[in-house]
Amino acid sequence: MSLTKVSYSMIDGAWANVLDYGADPTGAADSTAALQAAINSGAPVYIPEGTYLTDVLTVRTGQGFQFIGAGAGKTIFLERTANTGILKNPAGIQFNGRIGQFSIKANASSNGTGYGILVSGFYNTIFEQIQYLSNGTSIVTGK
Repeated sequence: MSLTKVSYSMIDGAWANVLDYGADPTGAADSTAALQAAINSGAPVYIPEGTYLTDVLTVRTGQGFQFIGAGAGKTIFLERTANTGILKNPAGIQFNGRIGQFSIKANASSNGTGYGILVSGFYNTIFEQIQYLSNGTSIVTGK
């Protein structure tokens, strides 16, 4: 068991492990609510190895947002609804953050278009080791 803020509330500064919020690492059940709850906690978010079925998640605005998986090819997000992406910053500015160490499998529409991360509004944010998959085939890896 990992030491996280949800499991051990006396630990200040602990990362929010999405499994403590009820995320399903098998990809069978929708993990959107659990992933969003971990983001909303305000703590850095850790996503362990597994496959997570999700709709778009909204990044909180402010400073220091961290959303880190176990590694590209180990933590995989399955886009539940075509052309929605998995992570967006709809309003305000997110700065001095770190996002990465995961793969995204897009659910593209019939025109072949899929989204991963909507990066508008991010400032001084590190995007690292994000692998984009389309129909199970890797199309680009970012470092």
